[in-house]
Amino acid sequence: MLHTKSESDITSLAPSSPSRSPKRPVYYVQSPSRDSQDGDKSASMQPTPSFNSPMESPSHPSFGRHSRNSSASRFSGIFRSSSGRKNGRKRNDKGWPECNVILEEGKYDEFDEEKGLTRRCQALLALLGFVVLFSIFCLIIWGAGRPFKAEITVRSMVVNNFYVGEGSDFTGVVTKMMTVNASLRISVYNPATFYGIHVTSTPINLIYSDIVVASGQLRKYFQPRKSRRTELVSIEATKVPLYGAGSSLDAATNGGFKVPLKLEFEINFLAPSISSELDLDDEEGDDMEGLEELMALDEEDDLQQKPQGGHHEKPSEAEFVSKAQRIVLELNNDNTKRAIDGNEYVLVLGYTPWCARSAELMPKFAEAATALKELGSPLLMAKIDAERYPKVASTLEIRGFPTLLLFVNGTSQPYTGGFSAEELVIWARKKTGVPIVRISSDAEARHFLKKHSIFVVGLFEKFEGPDYDAFTKAAEMDNEIQFVETNNAETAKHLYPDFKPTSLFLGLVKSEPEKYTEYEGIFSTDGILQFLDDNKFPLTTVLTELNAAKVYSNINKLQVLIIAETDDFKKLVEPLQDVARKFKSKIMFIFVDIREENLAKPFLSMVGLEESKDSVVVSFNYSSSLKYLLESDTTPTSIEEFCSGLLSGTVSPYYKSQPIPDNKNMSILTVVGKTFDELILNSPENILLEIYTPWCITCETTSKQMEKLAKHFKGLDNLIFARIDASLNEHPKLQIYDIRSSFPPWRSGLSSEEGINRQFPERDVKLQTFSSTTNKKLDGCSVIHNSGNEVDDYPTLLFYLADDKTNPIPLPTKSSTKELAALINKNLKEHSREIRDEL
Repeated sequence: MLHTKSESDITSLAPSSPSRSPKRPVYYVQSPSRDSQDGDKSASMQPTPSFNSPMESPSHPSFGRHSRNSSASRFSGIFRSSSGRKNGRKRNDKGWPECNVILEEGKYDEFDEEKGLTRRCQALLALLGFVVLFSIFCLIIWGAGRPFKAEITVRSMVVNNFYVGEGSDFTGVVTKMMTVNASLRISVYNPATFYGIHVTSTPINLIYSDIVVASGQLRKYFQPRKSRRTELVSIEATKVPLYGAGSSLDAATNGGFKVPLKLEFEINFLAPSISSELDLDDEEGDDMEGLEELMALDEEDDLQQKPQGGHHEKPSEAEFVSKAQRIVLELNNDNTKRAIDGNEYVLVLGYTPWCARSAELMPKFAEAATALKELGSPLLMAKIDAERYPKVASTLEIRGFPTLLLFVNGTSQPYTGGFSAEELVIWARKKTGVPIVRISSDAEARHFLKKHSIFVVGLFEKFEGPDYDAFTKAAEMDNEIQFVETNNAETAKHLYPDFKPTSLFLGLVKSEPEKYTEYEGIFSTDGILQFLDDNKFPLTTVLTELNAAKVYSNINKLQVLIIAETDDFKKLVEPLQDVARKFKSKIMFIFVDIREENLAKPFLSMVGLEESKDSVVVSFNYSSSLKYLLESDTTPTSIEEFCSGLLSGTVSPYYKSQPIPDNKNMSILTVVGKTFDELILNSPENILLEIYTPWCITCETTSKQMEKLAKHFKGLDNLIFARIDASLNEHPKLQIYDIRSSFPPWRSGLSSEEGINRQFPERDVKLQTFSSTTNKKLDGCSVIHNSGNEVDDYPTLLFYLADDKTNPIPLPTKSSTKELAALINKNLKEHSREIRDEL
């Protein structure tokens, strides 16, 4: 039976009852006939006040369960109790501030119908979405499974260097030898829609008459989908023997004809997978460890290719270079820091694909890497393409190309050795703690002689004492020549056939006409080094791009250059050897091929003979910064007399000059080297001289000012205006040191004094002296007058007063024409006043 409850029964909380939440949901059940006038049902219940009922209608609370089939309706709400408040219920406080749900029992049919429809729509959409996603997945699988073939196009092949000469192969058979370096551009297009590809290739071989004459390797890379990429591959080889029909190949100086060449290679494409991606990551993380693995694979290939008889053909030079290049680590953005920090010694070659000197050096660098590996050197050989990874190159301070830097425990130092494979090995071993090779037997001596053409041999009874200490210290200080020590007289005889039995001996061996030179001085470090400096070069050195730095570094001697055609020099070479032997310790003789413009033209321009096709003999003196020109015929006798005059001081320095011009009726006189004395120093007039060069940017403005000034002062008889081209004219009273033409004309690829001195800090002493006055502007130069007046830049204006030609007055070139006119008037008036005062 349902009992009625008063308001206090519902809302009050007994003190003994457990504490309850001030907000509690309460269900109210009301009769369907609440709106009727049925008094019996209404009278049996105490109506709840309107302010306590959320519906403001008679109802009763119920905490029990109600059947869904009941005729009653229900609503829910949260009742807020006023218990616990300090002053009881606040005014107008209602117990039911909100009503969340009001549902009428028995009226759920319309909601059930709507929910059923919604569920059917959701199921249909889910099925449709599944079909769409499955179709897309199948499309991806179908697209990925299609046999896309990448498109390969050979864009171009540019031959940077090509030489053919006489030589012999490893068996001693005389044949033509070819050295070539080329750049191959290959375009690869990936038409795949969904996946990128990993691209690898077999060695790219250049074939002529079935002979592999050069080889290169396309580096492995990843190419995204629907993309085109152009790769540059260096194809190169050094001294490849040309057998059979290959011997007909030659280098044509003029004309020539087309030669059939064939490129043979295979490019492989691999779609990425989880395992391959993991393998690639592991490979990238273990670059240095992979070097040993590559060499092991090479050895395994050699063994597999070896016939059962045990004899196999020696690999071609191109194949050898290709394998050697695999030993050299290719640096990139990811592995450079790890390689340098993780190895005690790292020799880095900075290069660019378009640099011819880089291309010429790279095979030698790879050959040196192979030799060092065979010797067990701890040095890691690496290279970095500065064009592809400019940020890495900049971080390593690589500016010119090629650049070699040695990193010792992460700290760099410049390379100061030679550029042949042998010189690279010698320098590297000395820097890594092996300055001397000890040879104890004839077998070791024979093996050593096969690999070294120049070396110093020392014989000692014991490897100790002051003489041996001087020998050891000299070996450590020298960076170019391999030192050999032995305590066996027979071994010393094998290395140095001219050896005379003695207990202490030191001699220099070269592969030149003057092959053996014995040291006859007291054993001291300085004495040994001076002996090497006097004798390490051939009697006549052939200048090349690779030995240029080494030649220029020999600043202790006069240098006499014979610039001529190769055929003309061959007629002089034998008698010239005798002349060179007479002046060996004082003069260095150098041959420069006049056809090699990069080498010959800078020297010819320094004597004003850029267009000369005849033989030229010129000498440079480092100590006095003077040059001398042999102006008679080029014969062995005239060269000998020229050298004797250089040492005795009877040969006058040479100053280049343009032909004497015609200055008749000219408002501004043109001065050349030959007329500088007559028109400037010996002239009784006041002279304003403009010094300019054709490559000077601001000289044009000053020249226009000079023309205006000449017109303005036209009626003044004691003032002459003149100009001289400093790039083509010289005079002892006007010494011009120009970084563009200063000797030596070292083309290092660097455009600043800092870069030049960084690569050769101990050697380019004179170049540093010349360029030290050009620190304000790289393309500028300094004009240094013998009185000590110095001008920083071109153009330069010098005002020569009539009675004081030894102390010209420099005028500011940045002044306006009006200001220059005022300065000229001021100097003329002061000069005339001084004359009147003296009178």
